[in-house]
Amino acid sequence: MKIAIPTAENPQDAVHGHVATAPYFTIFDMESGQISKVSNPLLGAETREINPVGIVRDLGVDALLCGYIGRWAVKMLSAAGIKVYKAHGGTVMQAIEQFRGGKLELLYEENAD
Repeated sequence: MKIAIPTAENPQDAVHGHVATAPYFTIFDMESGQISKVSNPLLGAETREINPVGIVRDLGVDALLCGYIGRWAVKMLSAAGIKVYKAHGGTVMQAIEQFRGGKLELLYEENAD
């Protein structure tokens, strides 16, 4: 299973507050333990061009751990087979550990921000 976490720069950084404005996505492969970083192509895009659902889907991940995400995005990600979890602050590595421990809230359209 691969997960994506919007982040500023490094896994030691805090989980970025919003998917569309995060400079990077940290990608964590749960099976291999490999961590990689991918630039967010949404940065600098005009508001009408922003499609966080497509970007996250194209990362090839099974789950997204994030701070803020809208209901529409959760609905569309869920429809694409990507589960979205609320990361309640902390660093990227803390969010990964919380996810592993089953401590993150699974988001649905009804309980998203």
